[in-house]
Amino acid sequence: MSDLDLLLAAEVFFDDDADLPDEDRWIAGRHMLNLNDTFGWACADTEEVMPEEIPAVARLFRLYGMCGVYYWVAVKRGCETCEFKDVNRFMDFVRREEAQVEREPNGNRRAYMDLP
Repeated sequence: MSDLDLLLAAEVFFDDDADLPDEDRWIAGRHMLNLNDTFGWACADTEEVMPEEIPAVARLFRLYGMCGVYYWVAVKRGCETCEFKDVNRFMDFVRREEAQVEREPNGNRRAYMDLP
């Protein structure tokens, strides 16, 4: 499954082309992450994912689910936090894990590492 197919299947994008057949839905190449009520209460928030960014978003989604997607958005927006403490904890978790992966890429060795 391609990175884009994974994200489409997971329905992480705002579906503003719902009236189109599946095969035509993303031809325009605009992929807007659906962030409703993630970074603020009662907001219709989205973040565009450019084609070259799809692999990074998909990698984080594979590893951390929507927590990884929220983290990616926060980094893209300049490491912003949100008003919801749980979403901030999700992003902090991914931030810490990604820092550990950067320090030690080998998962077998990383499994026994303490967090700094």
